[in-house]
Amino acid sequence: MLLPSRYEENRFDANPSEKSMNAITKLFKKTKLDGCFQRYGGMDFGSGWGRQDARNYLESLMQRSCWNRIIVAKVVSCLQHARDIGDEESIIYFSEAKDEGFEYISIDGNNTCSTVFHFLNGHKDLYLKIGRKKVYLADFDEDVQNDIIHTTRITYVELRQIGIREMATLFQRLNTNTQLNRQEWRQARWSILSNSIREIANNGPTEGRNRAVFQHYFNWKGTEQLDKRDHEEMVAQMAARRLDFKSTIAKALDELYENRDELPQETEDNLTNTFNHLHEMIGEPLTKKFSKGMFHNLVDMIDIITIDHSLKILNHEALFAWFLMRHEHLEAGSGEVKEDDQEDQSYKYWTKYCNTEARWNKIRATLEAIFVLDMTWLKQSKIIKVPRTSKDTFTWDQKRSAAIKQKYKTREGQSFDFVDMWTGKMEADHVLSVKDGGKTELSNCEIMFATDNRAKGSRSSEPFFDHQQQREEEAVR
Repeated sequence: MLLPSRYEENRFDANPSEKSMNAITKLFKKTKLDGCFQRYGGMDFGSGWGRQDARNYLESLMQRSCWNRIIVAKVVSCLQHARDIGDEESIIYFSEAKDEGFEYISIDGNNTCSTVFHFLNGHKDLYLKIGRKKVYLADFDEDVQNDIIHTTRITYVELRQIGIREMATLFQRLNTNTQLNRQEWRQARWSILSNSIREIANNGPTEGRNRAVFQHYFNWKGTEQLDKRDHEEMVAQMAARRLDFKSTIAKALDELYENRDELPQETEDNLTNTFNHLHEMIGEPLTKKFSKGMFHNLVDMIDIITIDHSLKILNHEALFAWFLMRHEHLEAGSGEVKEDDQEDQSYKYWTKYCNTEARWNKIRATLEAIFVLDMTWLKQSKIIKVPRTSKDTFTWDQKRSAAIKQKYKTREGQSFDFVDMWTGKMEADHVLSVKDGGKTELSNCEIMFATDNRAKGSRSSEPFFDHQQQREEEAVR
């Protein structure tokens, strides 16, 4: 780990001090680990130190042979600094952190803090090795415990004048020699784009919803892949494809983060909708996990249906089953392709190595072809349908006119009033359904109870009221 230069310490108004393990433990609970730029390390996550790394650190600490620093941003001081210089972005950031109850933001040394905290709290994997014996803190007598807890010192640096963008940049620089994976490095910056990708990959409309999508399709039992940001890399690949990047190889994703500060709103909306569909397809736990290429193929199929063809998915479970069947057929067919012809003819090969533009285009063309082939069957099976648009929705004036012409009675003779119209108890229905070619006009409008309208579905009905008979007479003329 690199240390901040003396210039940076002065620049950010650093306040270094020596803290005991006891003090570090108390501060750890007041410190925010921000995944927007910081890696999720520590004992609770899988992308930082392993258990052996943590034990090695504790042994070095006990031997007074550690010179690392914990570096944090002090929330109250940084908030005041942001206000003094008019840094609106940092004002919002530190204000939110303060409202959440945090006093510090972790910049570097989270693994150290986490190890110390969990060692003092008796974590089963944190002990000192004395000979062949595992010795936990609680195994020492009270005087030795107090000596370890209160006299072992670690350098703790508070930065009191640093903004959020500077924090992200400093984190990257401090971790130059640390084994951050490629996606951790990309996300270790402060930008609207990195925030958006992280939000879409993890939370979605509700906390943790999209993380559950990845855990389901990839059969991830723990959080190791999530902590290493595998899922965020896949979302970045999905975004890159929508932005017409030539490939989604590592270099292309680096360029995405370096050259774009934010995603277009349309791209964000498309990704959000795609994850909504993926979530709706979650059913019984999968015993066989998806490959990353297969996951992208499912995403592409959703896009082909909902974006390219503007169709609505009615039965997500049935569509997922259809996709699996077609995927298996395509993979089985790939087994007959000779090795020399795989680049040109093998769906299985394209799926496995899907990060180049040429292979992705071949996959899209293949998926498009099988969808078009089965589209009529999918519609007839009520798995997909053409969605209604505003032109298929009656206006308020049409609804009111139909209610008047019906004399505020249904065809069964049940009465309703204008309040029922306003509260949604009554709905306007197409007598000749849109599916059967019915138009959205007064002569094809009927007011009925919402429950009856739902039960009727997309079926057409015979004209009943006088204004509906007029439609028939006009058709005859």
